[in-house]
Amino acid sequence: MPKLNIGDITLTGSGALQGRVAFHANQGANQANTGSAFKVLFTNALTNVGGGYDTSTSRFTAPVTGVYWFQYQYMMDSSSTYDRSQFKLSGSYVGEQAFQDQGQYSHTNHSIIISMNANQYMEVWTDVTSNSQGSVHGGYRLFQGFLIG
Repeated sequence: MPKLNIGDITLTGSGALQGRVAFHANQGANQANTGSAFKVLFTNALTNVGGGYDTSTSRFTAPVTGVYWFQYQYMMDSSSTYDRSQFKLSGSYVGEQAFQDQGQYSHTNHSIIISMNANQYMEVWTDVTSNSQGSVHGGYRLFQGFLIG
C-alpha cells in the first residue's frame, strides 16, 4: 500500500497511519443555564497542532480519518448542584453521558476514544432540564484531544 507524507501526517488508503494532530483548549465566559442544552465554550487554544481546533466555534474538526482521544473538564458555577454532559460528534451525542452531583463548584470530566472521518467534528455539550443544573463557571475548563493513529 503506497504512503503519502504531508508534513507531520502520514496517510494511507485507509486513513491516518501516524502523525501529529493535537489540541488543548481552555478558558471561556460564564455560561448560565439557558433552559435547554448548550455547547460548552473553550475560547483559547494553547496547542493546536494540525489546525483542527477552532476557538470561534469551540469545535475540533478532524483533519484526517483516524482514531482520536478526547477529554474535557469544567467546573460548575455556584448556581449549579449537578451537571450532565456529553460529547457530540458532528451534531449527534456519542458515548456515555457524564453526570456530576457533588454540588457547587465541582468538576465534570469525561474522556472518549473514537473513530472519526476527516471533516467530522467534536464538541462538548451540557444538558439542562432544571434550574439547578447546567451553569458552567468561566474558568477552570479544558478540552483536549489528539490523533492516536
